[in-house]
Amino acid sequence: MCSCFGGRGEERQKEAFFLVKGPFCFVFSNEQASAPKYAVCLKSMRTSLHKCAGRSGHADVLLETSLGDVEYECSFASEETATAFKNAVEKQATMAQTEATQKRLGHTHLLKEMRSSYHFAEQVAKKKELEQPSGPLTTEEVIATMPADLVILAET
Repeated sequence: MCSCFGGRGEERQKEAFFLVKGPFCFVFSNEQASAPKYAVCLKSMRTSLHKCAGRSGHADVLLETSLGDVEYECSFASEETATAFKNAVEKQATMAQTEATQKRLGHTHLLKEMRSSYHFAEQVAKKKELEQPSGPLTTEEVIATMPADLVILAET
């Protein structure tokens, strides 16, 4: 369980439950939810752990693109839980990247036999990826929210 920040433009903090399965992180709204709200593909993600100075024991895990852009910020009440989540995401992201490279190079014979639960998780994730929070604002969207006098100054 953690608080998760993500979305388009506004900071949204909501309690969420995560399940890391294969190259996906499934996000559930509560512990009894029968289906995830959305799924995050971990293939090109990297993580970083930040201890919260003002809150004893708390830690944040940032899910970043390979370019370093922060996609999600997850805040945990326990540093141990944050570290476990970070390690699980890193392990699965590395495995997913390796699998994608093997497929791209035609080395599918090197891929391990996947369990049926992995294939089911992959099917669910592909449907739920479309429902995840939108990405960061584009330049056009940022300019559209700026006051008109600032936009005119920027263009001159």
